[in-house]
Amino acid sequence: MNAIERKLQVLNKLQTWANTNGFKFSQDKIRVIRSCRKHKLHLDPVLFLNNQQLTVASEVKFLGIIFDRKLSFLPHIKYLKSKCLKSLNLLQVIVHNNWGADQCTLFTLYHFIIRSKLDYGSIIYNSASVSYVQQLNPVTTSALRLCL
Repeated sequence: MNAIERKLQVLNKLQTWANTNGFKFSQDKIRVIRSCRKHKLHLDPVLFLNNQQLTVASEVKFLGIIFDRKLSFLPHIKYLKSKCLKSLNLLQVIVHNNWGADQCTLFTLYHFIIRSKLDYGSIIYNSASVSYVQQLNPVTTSALRLCL
């Protein structure tokens, strides 16, 4: 682990570059995550930036996608499912036999408020287990059932 920490400690060079070019890193926003699919116990790396130890997190949200230590993407899928269920409630309000929106409008809303959330980052979290990704299927089927 010490050899890995020494190789990762290029942060000192990055910090000197930032100082010479007028950049500043925010210690509050930097998180270290160690990802490994092995079941053996691994120690967390100890990395420093500006002589302050960086915090090690179990989950990190980067560009809207939640990465966890095992790269299972289960926290992201659960978050995505809850986010889409809230949007599904909005779609349920609009659907009504007498005064609701027509089918074309409902499909357009489905694509804008639910499908766009599911498609964003799907290339990345598609590497998750099939059983995890299938947790999103009930959201899609219930939304399509509402639209039809």
